[in-house]
Amino acid sequence: MKRMFRAITLVTLALLLATSGIFAASQPQPVKLTLWHHWSGNRIDMIDNMIKEFQKDYPWIEIEQMFSSTGGAADRLGTLLVSGAAPEILMIRSTYAFQFMQFGGFRSLNDLIERDGIRLNVFNPGDLRGFQLNGHTYALPSMSGSAWTNLMFYNKDMFTNSGLDADRPPTTWTDWRNAARRLHRVTDAGVITQGGTHVPALSVAAAWNGAEFWTPDWQKSTISNSRTEETVDFLNQLLLDTYGTFSAHQSYFRYGDSFWEGLTATYFTNNSGFALAQEVPFEWGATLAPVNEKNPDAKPIGLVSSTWAYGIPADIAPEKLEAAWLFLQFLTLDERGAGYFAREQARPSPVIRLNSHPDYAKNPYWHVVISALQYEMAVPPVTNALSIIDTAGNAVLSGTKHLQQALADADLAMQNALDEYWRVLEKK
Repeated sequence: MKRMFRAITLVTLALLLATSGIFAASQPQPVKLTLWHHWSGNRIDMIDNMIKEFQKDYPWIEIEQMFSSTGGAADRLGTLLVSGAAPEILMIRSTYAFQFMQFGGFRSLNDLIERDGIRLNVFNPGDLRGFQLNGHTYALPSMSGSAWTNLMFYNKDMFTNSGLDADRPPTTWTDWRNAARRLHRVTDAGVITQGGTHVPALSVAAAWNGAEFWTPDWQKSTISNSRTEETVDFLNQLLLDTYGTFSAHQSYFRYGDSFWEGLTATYFTNNSGFALAQEVPFEWGATLAPVNEKNPDAKPIGLVSSTWAYGIPADIAPEKLEAAWLFLQFLTLDERGAGYFAREQARPSPVIRLNSHPDYAKNPYWHVVISALQYEMAVPPVTNALSIIDTAGNAVLSGTKHLQQALADADLAMQNALDEYWRVLEKK
């Protein structure tokens, strides 16, 4: 009996040891990853918080963050990729992403996206397009570039004091111009004491008028068109009604400082303005940019010209790929990652559903942001795309060029930039 008991015990022990061996073998092996990013200041702490949240689910994955400034980021990224020493998760900007995608620096995510059933329509299209090429997606957006050029912040106190309804800001160009004239204040000596409006850049305002600056396939420049011309004329009238000259506006407005100081009635700026507005000494409001009511198809289009994403280098070590993909998904899709990071900065997430988080209700104008996200136009990732248009507008408004010549020059510059973009892509 003792022998039988001993035999059973030995068999049981052997089974336990074998079973525990199987369990041990199935445990994921420790993996160490490096996240290379450009988030400075308190956002470094936010990155650290996201890493801690991620490691609650995946304790065997160790994440080290590596900060790198935005200055010269593209050159440094190229060096990392060419050297074969690139970190496993890389931050990349849409303005130069196509170069690295085309030349094989980043791994296509298509197979992983398909395997895990990720639907790319969860992202704002404009935020994603800059990281796609030839049917492949190479990175997933981490911050939204939408609601960037189609928001109007306004000084409600100035509206009220000028006899305007502070709860009904202008929605059309006619209302905007009339309000600007009423809000503008100048002394008998010609000194401006209150700016009636910010006069936005040509690219920004022309988009609200339905102007299209390139064909949908980004092959041909179309800056010189009737909608752009109408916009230049309107902006010129706005200047004549208020500041008188383009230089007077630039001197007074000071790149937005006059608005935040309570000296200008309206300001067309991006969604980061909500954080700045918390510190102003006046009551403020926010709304969609006004549109030209003479063109029924005009909408408050926002230009998505630059945004950020995370990708994986093409030569990542095979044993680190799965861990890197898990972390990339967390950073770009998970509420604790993508949602938290955008929300802490009072900015929208590229993931549409994450913008419905109840914490956003703290912003009484969050519904405006949600509306702004519905109107967007992706900007081709060519050098100085919008500045080409804006330089033309500034030349006309300052009187240094005639309208037709300025727009023709802009078309030529944009066409050259687009041609170079496609030449680069065709070299592969």
